[in-house]
Amino acid sequence: MRAITLILSLYMSISLSNAHCEEYNLAIDTLKKLVSQHKQPKPKQLAPPDKEYYNDCVFTNKYTITERLKRYPFSKAAKIVAVSYDGTGEPNIEIAPNGDTLEAATHKKYKNHKPHGLYFNNDTLNHKSLFEIKQLTTQQIDRLTNILYNTDYRVPNNYAHPGNSCFNPRNALIFYDKNGKVFDYLEICFECDQIRSKSNRIYFNSACTQGLDYVKKFLVDVGIKFGTLMTKNPDEQ
Repeated sequence: MRAITLILSLYMSISLSNAHCEEYNLAIDTLKKLVSQHKQPKPKQLAPPDKEYYNDCVFTNKYTITERLKRYPFSKAAKIVAVSYDGTGEPNIEIAPNGDTLEAATHKKYKNHKPHGLYFNNDTLNHKSLFEIKQLTTQQIDRLTNILYNTDYRVPNNYAHPGNSCFNPRNALIFYDKNGKVFDYLEICFECDQIRSKSNRIYFNSACTQGLDYVKKFLVDVGIKFGTLMTKNPDEQ
C-alpha cells in the first residue's frame, strides 16, 4: 500500500511539472510570435554633428546702406584697404623709420624675407610686411557692411562659440581718415576664428557661426589670396 501511494505521488509530481513546462513553453512561443508580428520602426537618420549649429547664419535687411555707413569705423573712413601679411613664424624683424629692416643688410637669411605682422610709422601703414593690398570700392564696402551688420542668427539660440586661444592673423582691413592716416584696423585670423581691432570697437553685429566664412569669401573676391586660399609664406615658395 505504501509503495502504491509513493508511485501515485511521483506520477502526480511529474504530471504537474510537465503541465508547468508546457505552460511556460506556450508563454515563450506566444511572446516570440508577438515580437515577430510587431514591426520595429527604422532608426531615424540623424543630421551630421553640429550641422544645425553651424548653418545658423542668414542675411537680413535690418540696416540700409545709409544706416550701415553711419556706424564706426565706416562713418570716419575715407578709404579702406584689405591686406595680407605673415602674422606667424619667426619673431618680427624691427623696422627702421625709413622702412628698411634693420638686420636685412647684415643677415643674408633675411635678404628677401618680409617682416611679420602689421607696422605703422606715425599712423602710416608700412608696406614692407605686406604681400597684397587692395583698396575697396563703394560696392565692396556695401557688401562688407552687409556682412558685418546684416548677418544674424537663422534661429535665435543660446549657442556659445568656443573660440580658440591662438591668434595668428594673416589678413586685415585698414581704415584711413580724410587726412590719409590710419585710425583703426581689424586683424583677422581665419585659422583661429578670431578678430581683433586696434580700438576694440569693430565687431560683428551677430556672431553666427559661419560669419567669418563670409568675410573670407569676400576677401577672396577682392583679390586677397594669402591667408584665405593659401597660408604658406610666398617668400618660402
